[in-house]
Amino acid sequence: QLGADCHMPLAAFATLDGGQLHLKARVLAVDGQQLLDAEAMGPVERWSDLGAEVGCKLLELGADDCLATTQ
Repeated sequence: QLGADCHMPLAAFATLDGGQLHLKARVLAVDGQQLLDAEAMGPVERWSDLGAEVGCKLLELGADDCLATTQ
């Protein structure tokens, strides 16, 4: 959804606690002026849905603008 690659300022971190996956992601504008964070939590079996949810949240916050400056 974000269309990011390994050259873009995007980070993700996940932890597992009793079958619950907690996913956090962060996008940083290249100029450092904007930092966006999003997270989601749910059953580990929904890992793909959680990733899509976090991606959508980041897009709603303006991640596409942050990432566009790196393409």
